[in-house]
Amino acid sequence: MKTISEQLGNLIGLGIDLNHFFSVNVSNSGVTLIGNHTHEVEAYLITNGFKVYEHLYSDNPDWIELIKNGCRVALSK
Repeated sequence: MKTISEQLGNLIGLGIDLNHFFSVNVSNSGVTLIGNHTHEVEAYLITNGFKVYEHLYSDNPDWIELIKNGCRVALSK
């Protein structure tokens, strides 16, 4: 586990545009971003090194989940 300050530093270090998301949660266990799915946002995240990660939403086609360096992104389709 990291401190909140360390997690915020991790989020800033990712250098992503937070305007793509409507919810940002920072805790000592990680960072979670939630937003609306568009092909542009998905491509933006993948271009920035995020990988599709089918863990929580593997059986729900209305959501896509991506992850990078402890930052989890969930996008609602």
